[in-house]
Amino acid sequence: MQTYETDQDDVDETVSSAVKRKRGPTMGRGLMKAGTCGKKIKIEVDPAIGRPKERVESARFSSQVGVVARDVLPVVRKWKEIDVQNALDPCIDHMQIHLDVNMDQPGVRQCVIDRLKNSSRQQRYRLHMHYKKFGNVREAKRNKPASVNDQQQWEILCDHFNSPEFQHQSEANSNNRKKMQAKHVTGRTPFTIIQNEISLKNGECDMIELYKFTHENVRGTWSSDVAKKNWEQMNELRDLYAAEGVEKSEQEIVTEVIGRGNGYIKGLGYGPKPPGKHSQLQQELEETRAELGVSKTEAATYKSTVNAMNEQLKQQAAQIAKLMAYMEGSSSKSKDQEQQTNRNEANQDDKQEGDGQGNEQKEDEQGNEQEDDEKDEDEDHDLSASDYSDDPTM
Repeated sequence: MQTYETDQDDVDETVSSAVKRKRGPTMGRGLMKAGTCGKKIKIEVDPAIGRPKERVESARFSSQVGVVARDVLPVVRKWKEIDVQNALDPCIDHMQIHLDVNMDQPGVRQCVIDRLKNSSRQQRYRLHMHYKKFGNVREAKRNKPASVNDQQQWEILCDHFNSPEFQHQSEANSNNRKKMQAKHVTGRTPFTIIQNEISLKNGECDMIELYKFTHENVRGTWSSDVAKKNWEQMNELRDLYAAEGVEKSEQEIVTEVIGRGNGYIKGLGYGPKPPGKHSQLQQELEETRAELGVSKTEAATYKSTVNAMNEQLKQQAAQIAKLMAYMEGSSSKSKDQEQQTNRNEANQDDKQEGDGQGNEQKEDEQGNEQEDDEKDEDEDHDLSASDYSDDPTM
């Protein structure tokens, strides 16, 4: 058998390099490569589970959420300190630089916010681990991590880590973590992705079946006796409720056995959630926002239509006014012509009447002259007769 001699220094260097090599922070290079053609990567978030169902889409979605939470979202002590308008809206806009997320669907926006909230908590945990590397708060403040841009933010966070309230809560959370007796065996893969893949392969996968797949390995070994006992109790309760005619969903049974956390079912991680009033109200709010968006669009369309109709009415009114003015001008002109005609006719009648009166006067004058002539003749005749009567010879 052939053997090879190696330099011990090379071995030590290789081992040391292998030990120190860790997964670095997500830079989002995969998304940039996938979107090199200028097209955004389409991501379909399922509001029921809070993330995409498909494995690759889910990984890309989570990667982009992590990048945005680290690079855009401000570092805060508690999530309540986040300003929705000035902090969350830019994050959601940044999310859609490389991704085409179905934000218009009710519930999706809240899913993105929930994922940002979870990433913010993980970022705060990593910063706390960095803080614990130093002996005191003063030294920690002088060693700001590269992921925090603002020195003042880092100092505020260091004071928060050093406060008695935070240290007490941190110790309690650590102790609770140690008490966990039913750990899952699926690593970093979200349970919702596992559930979807099982459903595609074997048909519908309920919560009880999902609990078994996530707490029992491929060799049939449970992660712990407690996990196995929990699963057996879930099946017993399902059979009992079915025999008694009580309607209980698998999700309600799982919640009854292992309890519920703040917005999630214990042991099933992020995704499957117990029914809660807040989630229902949130969904109703998203639906109302969507309806308001439609109403605003309809109102804008209606307003545009009304404006167009008003403009059309103005044009018609102007045309009518122009036509009326023309008709009034024509009517006035016709009236003037009629009056002129009447005046002409009246003048003609007056002229004819004057001519008639002149003729009558002339005839009267002629008649009078004739009468005068006849009278003169009579007088002459009378004189002649008188002359003859006075003559003695007659």
